[in-house]
Amino acid sequence: MHRRELLRFARQCAVRDPNRRLARTSPRKNGSNNLSKAASGIGSPPFATESLNSPPWVLASEVKALAEQTAKATGEISQQISGIQAATQDSVAAIKEIGATIGRMSEISSTIAAAVEEQGAATQEISRNIQHAATGTQEVSSNITEVQHGATETGSASAQVYSAAKSLSSDSNRLKLEVSKFLNSVRAA
Repeated sequence: MHRRELLRFARQCAVRDPNRRLARTSPRKNGSNNLSKAASGIGSPPFATESLNSPPWVLASEVKALAEQTAKATGEISQQISGIQAATQDSVAAIKEIGATIGRMSEISSTIAAAVEEQGAATQEISRNIQHAATGTQEVSSNITEVQHGATETGSASAQVYSAAKSLSSDSNRLKLEVSKFLNSVRAA
């Protein structure tokens, strides 16, 4: 860079940083100096407020100070950017974990919903089976009543058969006796 460009850069930085003091030229006849003209855009090239006759070490020290400030600010900005990038990566990781957790919760909810649906179907099947068993139990009870009625009739019929068999046995014994008497009378005759 040429000396004028360095001077211009130094003055621009000085205007931006009001705490920084730079050497000023002596006021002109109308009471203003080059810095005020530079700030207002009037006069010679912008921010050219230093005389070209200033010693080079003054300009060099100012440029060096500005370079150090710029390097320090650049380092701080770099650290802040690194911090922001790290925080962003942490946020992305946390969001991914949240997304994975939501996915797992969705799977669990789906599994629970399927289990509830299966349980409902099983409950309906059990209800139908119980109703069917109740109907079967009523039919069995009705059949038992009919069997009991049939057994009672069979018992009554058995009693009649037994009575008839007993009567027949008695009649058979009497007939045998009569036949025997008849045969004895025929033999005797």
